[in-house]
Amino acid sequence: MSFGFYFDEQLKNHPSMQLSDAVKLCYQAAFGAEHLLSNTDRARAYLMAEFDDVSITDEPLFEKISDEVCRVNLGAWKREKMSPELLFEIFKSSAKIVDNGMEAFEQNLMIAHLVLKEKAPGFDEEKWQNFLFEYRKMGCPPVHHSDEYRAHEHPSYRIVKINELEKIL
Repeated sequence: MSFGFYFDEQLKNHPSMQLSDAVKLCYQAAFGAEHLLSNTDRARAYLMAEFDDVSITDEPLFEKISDEVCRVNLGAWKREKMSPELLFEIFKSSAKIVDNGMEAFEQNLMIAHLVLKEKAPGFDEEKWQNFLFEYRKMGCPPVHHSDEYRAHEHPSYRIVKINELEKIL
């Protein structure tokens, strides 16, 4: 499958996606969550606290965002009575996704742009270009979900390599 397929699926399944959420998805598909693991003790504690607070959900256990990477939904992980410690180990072993992350990220942005133009009602080309211009000026840092996305989607997940997840499923 292509990143365009996964991006389109996320757009359909999470209709409150904003420009920053689109960029976040492109980033995660290229870089994974390596930036969150600079301090593994803090990353572990944050996951454990979030896992304790999350409600059980009926969402899928995971959502693919590329051929290599997926978002594991914590509410579904909890529903399946799976260990948060196990998820943290998978998360840790999934830190680095690809060696050419920036190249993959730029390719993902290009594909996302095409999908948004074709399938997102009200897509504003000028806002997209301005957002990317400002974002690139900042050096392409990891971004947070938009307030709208957080309010409607209640995201609670971890980015992991699909092949690492398949080892335990």
